Amino acid sequence: MKRLMRYRVYHDGIKRYPYMAMFDTDVKIGLSSFLLPAEVVEKLTTEQELEEILQSVVSDYK
Repeated sequence: MKRLMRYRVYHDGIKRYPYMAMFDTDVKIGLSSFLLPAEVVEKLTTEQELEEILQSVVSDYK
């Protein structure tokens, strides 16, 4: 993930974002980028469900 973040920083020398220069497309970050089990992600139908799951994960670590 750190490497991905580095590729998203605008590069003055090449006048582009490195990821865009290499792959000719924007970085696509979605739910598969999170550390949620695939079966949980597949069952999500609303943003509110995602927020509730993320909130429960956060509260588990408090």
